[in-house]
Amino acid sequence: MGYGGTVACTDVDCVYRKKYFLGHGMTPVYPLSSLIMELHPTARPSVMEAVKDRHVCHYEHNHSLFHCTNCDHVFKKVTVKIEFYDGGSFETHRRCSRCKKDRTKEIDVGELENRICPKCKESLLKMDSFILWD
Repeated sequence: MGYGGTVACTDVDCVYRKKYFLGHGMTPVYPLSSLIMELHPTARPSVMEAVKDRHVCHYEHNHSLFHCTNCDHVFKKVTVKIEFYDGGSFETHRRCSRCKKDRTKEIDVGELENRICPKCKESLLKMDSFILWD
């Protein structure tokens, strides 16, 4: 089951409100080739190269939320982890979508509470709702 929430600015004059659906819910198991096509176009070549001529043992994907410690950007990204029968593994990059640095950490939607609003840059964000989805 996936989870998520809605964050909103505490300033009544600011209209910032954003929903995040994280995890992977009760999605059916997709063939890896279909999953690759759902990734950002810049992520596809590295995944296709990693699986080329290798036997995949297991793979999983998630909709994850990241915080860049370099530029303070918060963004959602689909991540893929692949394990191979030869013992190797592969994981998609978690590079920041704004500054392109590898200084990101995965965060939970609840960690957005009490952050500065990205729209008005004055008030704080609050959790408006929490959801479970599938």
